[in-house]
Amino acid sequence: MTKRTPSSNRDHDISGGGDRYEALLEVLEHEKTQAARAKQLEEAERQKRREQRGPYWPVAVLAVITAWLWLFPPGFLRLEPPPPQPIEQEEAALRFTMYVQAQRIKTFREETGRLPETLDEAGEPLPGMQYTRLHQELYQLTGATDRITLTYRSDLPLDEFVGSGAEVLDEARIR
Repeated sequence: MTKRTPSSNRDHDISGGGDRYEALLEVLEHEKTQAARAKQLEEAERQKRREQRGPYWPVAVLAVITAWLWLFPPGFLRLEPPPPQPIEQEEAALRFTMYVQAQRIKTFREETGRLPETLDEAGEPLPGMQYTRLHQELYQLTGATDRITLTYRSDLPLDEFVGSGAEVLDEARIR
């Protein structure tokens, strides 16, 4: 009986008991070598993937530091809200805003010959403004902020209503 072994391309006669044993040892040795080689290749592939991914610890450290700063910011990173605007400046700004809204109503009246039914007809209303048409020639404009509410009626001179508001705003802007 002739058998071919993996280690050689020659034919061997393995009819004797000793030859069979040697052939078996040779096959087992070859299998062991192949298994070791496969294990080395697998380990090399695993190492290569590990190197491509890179270390995770810098990301973890950065995440912990970011969470700490978000939850417990040091004093120099805390933003303090600005102090409230002085009441005089807030009133002057509201009077000026009401003046602009009244000018829009005046322009609408000049173009159409009538007062608007709603403030939307005269353009987009400015923040905090409410308009009430009292009759065909008279309206009331109410402006409000969190701390102030002012009312203007169209039978009063607009320049008097605004008063020194523009000057107060100019002074605040200069500072």
